[in-house]
Amino acid sequence: MTREQMTAFRAQVTQRVNSLAPQVVTEQEGRSKFIGTVTTLSSLVYGPLIVEAFDVTPSRRALGVEMLAAGGGFFAPYLLTRNARVTDGMATLALQGGARGVVDGVFLATALGVDGSSEHARFALAFSVAEMLAGYEVARAFDISAGDAALVADLGNFGLGIGCMTAVTIDEQALNGDGVAGKVAGLAGTVAGYGAGALLANSSHYTAGDADMLSTAGVLGAGWPTAILLAFDDGANITNSEYAAGSGLGAIAGLVAGHALQARRDFTQTQGTWIRLSTIAGGLIGLGIGAMILADTREGYRVSCSRA
Repeated sequence: MTREQMTAFRAQVTQRVNSLAPQVVTEQEGRSKFIGTVTTLSSLVYGPLIVEAFDVTPSRRALGVEMLAAGGGFFAPYLLTRNARVTDGMATLALQGGARGVVDGVFLATALGVDGSSEHARFALAFSVAEMLAGYEVARAFDISAGDAALVADLGNFGLGIGCMTAVTIDEQALNGDGVAGKVAGLAGTVAGYGAGALLANSSHYTAGDADMLSTAGVLGAGWPTAILLAFDDGANITNSEYAAGSGLGAIAGLVAGHALQARRDFTQTQGTWIRLSTIAGGLIGLGIGAMILADTREGYRVSCSRA
């Protein structure tokens, strides 16, 4: 074939593929993740929330509703995305919105003074579905990459935690019961976290591994002040407010350090996973050694007391 013939042949093949099997050339790297997300939420969250929200009785009918929700949670996204573009970023933000919508819905219901478990369940269900769809559409509209989506999701979660810790620092009872201040602070922190994630995504290059490393650094930063305060808590009467302040400030410091570490590197997804798992493993080893030392100390104390 000549170059012109080859170009015409390629155009013909492309046209036939697009008309007969568009899913072959449609980007669907995140489809399985998205379907898995909706299926999991439907099985573990939406089914029980529907039962609670609409007071479904008796127990057999409630079980049937939960099974229908779980099955529909697979078939609905499977059929709706057969020929649709579903990227990893779209799936990630959908997962974030669906999971966080439950918390946001309950927090907002409490902040608005809504009473009753059924009402809270309705808020949680509505916000979870709405935020899942919103995350999906935002990622699609702005073509958000997997790394940027993970960054925004992680910082939104940290925003919630830091907001709640700030409220507890000011008032130790902020999160107890139906405390409104703590819930409002958590929602405000969530918005601030999403905003910070969007700003970082626009100004820096983040891979999915970078986001994993950043969140690991944030959690590690939050843990250090707590560990130090626990070490000196024997007789020091350290308050919950001081623990909350230390965790919040430590998380911020960890995020700043993680961002600086990421600036000249591109971590792969696998490397980010190894960093997270090795950090968890190191923490477990440290806790295990501490528990063994503490057990030996207490045993020695009991032996000396019995001899005395």
